[in-house]
Amino acid sequence: MRVNWWENQRTGVNVLGMPAPEPTSAGLRTRAEAAQFLRTSQRRLDELIKSGALAAVRDGRSVKILSTELERYIADLPAYEPVSA
Repeated sequence: MRVNWWENQRTGVNVLGMPAPEPTSAGLRTRAEAAQFLRTSQRRLDELIKSGALAAVRDGRSVKILSTELERYIADLPAYEPVSA
């Protein structure tokens, strides 16, 4: 059974009743690091940025994503609720 481990925005605790995790690190992540963190492809990450679902910043010619923005995106994802037959 898969469990959503991220915090519930209203209560500040996760679905197991444990305190919400602290952000892993403050700072910027490269596209490759952000894609790995989200366990997705860089192409999908680019689509999320282009659609506005994920905010990014420019660092010279590079595109970087704040760690807190990645965690916000994950926290805002809908929880999976199986439909009973």
